[in-house]
Amino acid sequence: MVGRKFDMEDWSAQAAYYTDPEQPFPQGRPCSPGEGAQALITEAFGTRDAAEEYVRMGRPPLGRRDRAGDSRSVRGRVSDEQYNAFEQIMTVTGESQSDLVRQAVDLLIAEAKRQDLIAA
Repeated sequence: MVGRKFDMEDWSAQAAYYTDPEQPFPQGRPCSPGEGAQALITEAFGTRDAAEEYVRMGRPPLGRRDRAGDSRSVRGRVSDEQYNAFEQIMTVTGESQSDLVRQAVDLLIAEAKRQDLIAA
């Protein structure tokens, strides 16, 4: 129970209940750990199909949802000054690091095309 405070009598009563050999043990059927986990997941999602769709979904792809494919990861190092400015932009815009990096790459590509460094 969330937020409930027990005094020592409550704890003692619980201990007595759970250690009492006269308390009936719930009967069930033996199952493998995988079956038990599958039952919990199915119960949480309502149907097995819904659970499998959620698990299969993984990280959503960038761009259109009907287009399959993985996104690429880009890494780089920046100075403290650049990172501080970057954090300020994230705070002001509410955009994530990934969104801002994608926007910066788009600007870089547009500029490279404008200068005829890459094909338009």
